Amino acid sequence: MDKMIAQTYAAATTPRYTSYPTAAEFHDGVGAEDAERWLAAIAPDETLSLYIHIPFCQSLCWYCGCHTSVPNSYVRAEAYLARLMEEIDQVAGRIAHHDGVVHCHFGGGTPTYLSADDFRLLASHLRRRFSFRRDAEFAVEIDPRTLDDERAEALADAGVGRASLGIQDFDPEVQRLIKRVQSVDAVEATIKRLSKLGINRLSFDLIYGLPGQTVGTVSASARQAIAFDPDRIAVFGYAHVPWFKKHQRAIDESRLPDMADRLMLRQAIDAELVSAGYCRIGFDHYAKADDPLSCAAASGQLQRNFQGYSDDPADVLLGFGASAISSFADGYVQNASDVGAWRRALRDGHLPVARGVCLTAQDKLRAAAIQRLMCNFTVDLDVLCRDHDVTEDSLDDAMPRLAPLERDGLVTIAGRCIEATEMGRNFIRNIAFCLDARSKPGAERHSRSA
Repeated sequence: MDKMIAQTYAAATTPRYTSYPTAAEFHDGVGAEDAERWLAAIAPDETLSLYIHIPFCQSLCWYCGCHTSVPNSYVRAEAYLARLMEEIDQVAGRIAHHDGVVHCHFGGGTPTYLSADDFRLLASHLRRRFSFRRDAEFAVEIDPRTLDDERAEALADAGVGRASLGIQDFDPEVQRLIKRVQSVDAVEATIKRLSKLGINRLSFDLIYGLPGQTVGTVSASARQAIAFDPDRIAVFGYAHVPWFKKHQRAIDESRLPDMADRLMLRQAIDAELVSAGYCRIGFDHYAKADDPLSCAAASGQLQRNFQGYSDDPADVLLGFGASAISSFADGYVQNASDVGAWRRALRDGHLPVARGVCLTAQDKLRAAAIQRLMCNFTVDLDVLCRDHDVTEDSLDDAMPRLAPLERDGLVTIAGRCIEATEMGRNFIRNIAFCLDARSKPGAERHSRSA
């Protein structure tokens, strides 16, 4: 593909498609009553996945796009935890039966901002209110700069088996420019601390597009990450949205790489990871060949949800905490992002839902098509439409939108079978966008495609 064409597709703003419709389409016309109805409709043979959001950090990194804050005292975390357990009680009390929790993910923010005792308390409360399968996976996001022995022991006591470490970049100058100074020694100490307690399944996050990065620095960071031998590595493009995340204004924009450089940074990291034997998973994840994520991709069972690519097989995702999103067969709901509004709803005995979206039959059809493209890089629209009991031309409106991408070498189209080319896999979001009937081109609320 011509470099200028590649840069054009990379610069386009498209959804990350962790859901369809995307969270940008959620609205306040869907709320707590809808959530209650969907909770009550969970069937006895449906499995659950839980996401717990802890919106606190010890310090705020300038690149961060997460919903988090830096409390002026731990009292805020204690108050949050008390309401969080009330929310767990309210949700659990609205579910008659289910077939067990298969996955539980603690995210943020920094979940290990909680004290060791409070993390144990939260995990125990979840186990009391929900039935967990024996092989359920507990995963937690960790800031390697702040994990101490006591908190690590609490993770092990809670049953955590996978830890995701926010690395971002190992280069000291890049770390200084994003206010995330984190030494190699600190990461190594965290890994040893976890390993000693039997927490050996590791995931790393790396970011490209940060200020001060060069092909040389990101290649070195990738090699350092590989040296720690994590099972999975996610490689995200930095989204610079200072109008949305005001703390990003502290980043020196003159040091940000341009689009051509961003593509080279991404390609450099990819080359290092593939050379080391990691399998490409979707457009931004990598995993060892024997990791469950790679196995899911090889067998066509790969999923994409709000945590990115996943082997989580659950039928229903329940989100707890401010800003958390829940996913049901008939729609999505998101809790209030403002902690005060979230807390007040719970105090008044209501589910703290602020917005969401109900899925139409057309939404479900397009969601399935986009999911297959994002996970498998191919979709046969004829087969998909038959599976959904609609006419085979139900998604033909995507064909004119796909035509330019076919001319530019991103996809091949045979009848109604769409397949991303090797180059097109890097721009699978652009391809999926052609099937999106809701999102608008050029929306600033979405990030660049690469």
